[in-house]
Amino acid sequence: HTIWLLTARRLYASSNIIGNEIRRRWDDRDFRKSDDEKNLIRDAYDVSDFHPTFMMLAASALENLFKAHIVRQNAPRFRQIVLETGELPKELRTHDLRKLAKSCEINTRGDVGSQLDRLAKFSTWRGRYHFAKKYETFYHLTAQNDVPSSGIAFKSTDTEDIPQFLQSLANALGLDFNK
Repeated sequence: HTIWLLTARRLYASSNIIGNEIRRRWDDRDFRKSDDEKNLIRDAYDVSDFHPTFMMLAASALENLFKAHIVRQNAPRFRQIVLETGELPKELRTHDLRKLAKSCEINTRGDVGSQLDRLAKFSTWRGRYHFAKKYETFYHLTAQNDVPSSGIAFKSTDTEDIPQFLQSLANALGLDFNK
C-alpha cells in the first residue's frame, strides 16, 4: 500500500500547488484591492485554465488513497493474484471513485457521493479533454434526465473545499497525505 499512498501524496501536493496559483489569480481579480495590493499577473492564462487540472490531480490523489487502503486491507490475497496472473487485481483496475469509496466502506450518499461524482468527471475525462467521448456523458443525459447540461462548474471555494474533503476521507481511512 505504501507506493499507492506515496503516489496519492505526490498528486495531492501537486494539486495544492495549482490550488495556490488559482487563489493567487482570483485575488488578482479582486476589484476591492488596489493595483498595489495585487500580483498583477500578466500572462495569457485565466484562472479557469488551471481549475480542471487542479480537480484532476485531486481526484487522482483520492483514487490512489482509496487504492492504498484497499491494498492494505487485502495485501496477502492481492500478492497471490499478482504472483499467479502477473496483473493487478480487478478491484484496482478502476477509476470509479464511488465504487472505490464503497470498497473502502465510505458512505457515498448525499454530499460525499455528489463530490465523488464531480471529481470523477475530472479524473476520467474533463481534466484532460474538453469533451467526453460520448455526447450523453458530456451533457449528463440519462433515462431519468433528458435536459442537457455540461454539469461542469467551478466554485471559488474549491481550492479549500476539495483538500478538506480529501483530508476527511484520508482521516476516515487512517491514512495521511502529509507524511
